[in-house]
Amino acid sequence: MPGAAAESHSSAALSPRSREYLRLRVNARERQRMHDMNLALDALRRAMPYAQGPAVKKLSKMNTLLLARNYILLLTRTLDELRRLLVATSGGGGGGDLARLTSSRRHPHPDIDALRSFVVRDLNAEHQRYVNTLQHHHRYC
Repeated sequence: MPGAAAESHSSAALSPRSREYLRLRVNARERQRMHDMNLALDALRRAMPYAQGPAVKKLSKMNTLLLARNYILLLTRTLDELRRLLVATSGGGGGGDLARLTSSRRHPHPDIDALRSFVVRDLNAEHQRYVNTLQHHHRYC
């Protein structure tokens, strides 16, 4: 690496006191970077639905990222399925207004009520599978 070689040559020209000061600044910057990353990972852990508490083992950084990715994929698939079902229920034209389709108070429609019930059951089932996976992970990791 040319940058590393240039840096080692320039640090060789520094006095021991300057090298110490530079090393302390680099270490402080790295500590701050890791502190910021840990805060971000803690916020991500709080945003994900998984068992939390004093008796539950804290997720590792890698597991936090993997579970967050899987949760995002689950939510994306669920939204895609919901859109597909809404389009199918609205006559398949794809031009249906989502607010009009989902508001049974303004336009009661038995198919929309059935779809809403189905989607809620499906979301609850997906969420429960996700929670079960997390609980299994916590038991065996």
